Amino acid sequence: MENLTQNIQKLIRQINQKITLFFTEREYPTTLSIFRIVLFGYILYFVLNKYDYSYIELFSNIPKELKFLPGTFGALIEYFLPINKTAILILHRVLIVTCFTAMVGFKSRISALLVVISGFYILGIPQLYGKVNHYHHLLWFASILAASPCSDFLSVDAIFRAWRQTTPRNIDESYIPSRAYALPLKFVYLLIGIIYFFPGFWKVRTSGLAWALSENLKFQLYNKWHSLGGWMPIFRVDEYPILYKLSALGSLVFEIGFIFIILFPRLRFLAAISGLIFHNMTRLLMRIPFVSLQICYVAFFDWHNIFCQVGKRIYKQEMHVFYRGNSDVHCKIIAALKTFDIFHQITYISTLDNHRVAQYRSNFVGLSNPNLNLAAIVGQRVWLNFEAYQVIAIRIPLLWPFLAPLYVWSLFRRNRHVEPLVVVQQDGVITPENNCAFDLNQKTIFKNRNRSLKLIAFVGACLLFASTLFGAKQYINAWPFACYPTFSKIVSPQRSIVEIVTSTSEGNLVYFDESNIRQRMSPEKYAALVGRVLASNSQGQEEQSIRLEAFLKFLVDTNPELLHVDSISFYRIVVSTVPEDWGKEPMQRNLLLKLDV
Repeated sequence: MENLTQNIQKLIRQINQKITLFFTEREYPTTLSIFRIVLFGYILYFVLNKYDYSYIELFSNIPKELKFLPGTFGALIEYFLPINKTAILILHRVLIVTCFTAMVGFKSRISALLVVISGFYILGIPQLYGKVNHYHHLLWFASILAASPCSDFLSVDAIFRAWRQTTPRNIDESYIPSRAYALPLKFVYLLIGIIYFFPGFWKVRTSGLAWALSENLKFQLYNKWHSLGGWMPIFRVDEYPILYKLSALGSLVFEIGFIFIILFPRLRFLAAISGLIFHNMTRLLMRIPFVSLQICYVAFFDWHNIFCQVGKRIYKQEMHVFYRGNSDVHCKIIAALKTFDIFHQITYISTLDNHRVAQYRSNFVGLSNPNLNLAAIVGQRVWLNFEAYQVIAIRIPLLWPFLAPLYVWSLFRRNRHVEPLVVVQQDGVITPENNCAFDLNQKTIFKNRNRSLKLIAFVGACLLFASTLFGAKQYINAWPFACYPTFSKIVSPQRSIVEIVTSTSEGNLVYFDESNIRQRMSPEKYAALVGRVLASNSQGQEEQSIRLEAFLKFLVDTNPELLHVDSISFYRIVVSTVPEDWGKEPMQRNLLLKLDV
């Protein structure tokens, strides 16, 4: 018994150590900056192509009687989301502009905060009418970035910040690992883990291992294929029972285990690869790519190390850049260049740094030095001043568009007068003129990063608490927090759908073509809206009558051809989703409602 207690205590200490190490890791700013660019770039694409103004306007035209407020925040959304076309137009444009400014890193924190606020409104409006689409995490991660120093690298803000730096010491310490760059990514990992964990948990809680070891996954595939209009994948996995049962079991292990694997740095890469395989298999088999989550996987890769390795392959030798350390202008320029140096194959050395200059003095053997404003050295080759900027730009990809103008400009500078030396070699040490002391005060360097840690921890903790609460309660139709779809129930190869039939004054029955409105709203949202309107078990008769009247008005407004019919009938039909049964007569057909137009 004593040994058991000791083992338990040892296990608890190991878990505490892992959690402590997880939250105290340090990262370079590269990965956080790449994540910022990708996340806001995707939200911008999402808003311009999928949730454009016309799409949001379509939902704004749906009668307010058809609102189905999602989750426990229903009253809050009703209060903060008045459906107003002027507000939609303004905030839709605000969302587009702030996504772009956050992506390029201009006023990044303010831009990210405005993305969260305007995104809550614009992306929330389509969630109010029957079905919730689960892209909540886009706003969660934007909130974390709004609290973080995500613009310290690869951003417009970084250029402005670098231009205010005037000392070599600040330049040297502007790109170092920090917890402020790692902590936001850790909360992103945990939130993604929660997104997976509760669907897996509820599968096991509701159906047990039968969810994976029965015919359930095959029937899930059949229902999805049928809902896609009879689409089927190239590879029929449903014909191989062992394969689809093992796939279902693997899905359970992946979903439940993901949040634990990411605690281990060496296994984190494996978790990311497994997640990408998981989502692309669901894309191939069910056309569910979940792109909005896949793009967030850029956070799992160490982009600093990746770019360094790529840089070493491209540039076989490291470049040493000596710049005039007692010149404010040159310090500012070098600091700005460092904010875009992703390959890190350039070592920047101030002429004021006697110790570091001495370390590289071998590069100056036999070199006749002109006015050393800037010198770029690779092996035995030396470029001075303006020409140095040209070769530096070759090693910084974001400056490649400026290479042609730099070379054209150089044609007009070849015969310009060169000033006398300002750096000479004395006793094996390069000594600059007007040597001045370093600014050794590091408090101004780190105070913003340390200040960010508390804010990041607070925002991340709030997001974790809310997402865990909604996952534990299995609130799937909720906004802006929700449990992501669980598919936890074992299904049968049947679907119940609503069919609309219209009749004219001559008594002719015509099946209503819903394809137009289905595509405009998306098939899932339209089906959910129809299903909720016709559901009677949770509505009073008067409330259902009001909603039916509002729904009929919506159908007529969006489909003018309905003005020429006398009545609309709604049937609930049950069909088999087995591919071999497609095209057969429905298994059941029940009249739900008949309305006169």
